Amino acid sequence: MKRLLLIAAVLFALPALAKVRIAATVGDLGAIARAVGGDAVDVEVLARPTQDPHFVDAKPSLVLSLSRADLLMLIGLDLEVGWLPVMLTASRNAKVQPGNPGFLDCSTVVAPKEVPLQKIDRSMGDIHPGGNPHYTVDPNSALKIAAALAERLAELDGDHAALYRANAQKFTQELTARIAGWDKALAPYRGRPVATYHKSWIYFADWAGLEMVAFVEPKPGIPPNPAHVAPTEASPAT
Repeated sequence: MKRLLLIAAVLFALPALAKVRIAATVGDLGAIARAVGGDAVDVEVLARPTQDPHFVDAKPSLVLSLSRADLLMLIGLDLEVGWLPVMLTASRNAKVQPGNPGFLDCSTVVAPKEVPLQKIDRSMGDIHPGGNPHYTVDPNSALKIAAALAERLAELDGDHAALYRANAQKFTQELTARIAGWDKALAPYRGRPVATYHKSWIYFADWAGLEMVAFVEPKPGIPPNPAHVAPTEASPAT
């Protein structure tokens, strides 16, 4: 009996068996983390799919998740500025603080669009000083994030470095093939004008060759009033 207890204690204490805990702010990043990390990681997404990632309640459960995390993946470009900094402070987890290896700002591996060239203020709406943060709608961004994540995980967990890089390569191959298919399917629509509610689809429109002509919001982050969305005489009948 003592021998069995000793073996169990040794196995439980082995650091190699511990999975890397990843906290991802949004589902897109969580999906990439699961693909690259595989069975060597545990992934928790902080923002629910039904939530606006600009506004997430700083719940104690999310602070607890950050306190246990080995790696934090965030969109950056101030997308999470309204809620993440306060939770990071409350987590008291040095590993996932800015500047440390456990903090991965994924915006650093993409080329931001719509970076303001003029001085901005709140009268202009929800303008992000570092550029538009909705870059994950361009599938090419996922390729860059996966590669960066594999290297960061290899740094944090060298025992599984080969696994992470192999998973990232597999992810890249599969997604590249899908991108080629999507590109072909979208070809007939290139140049078509489109309108969206928020400036969430700029990266997708540029990749797909669509022309973004209007937004339902009068200014980013400002809900439209009834007059703004009311049909005009020139509007087609429904």
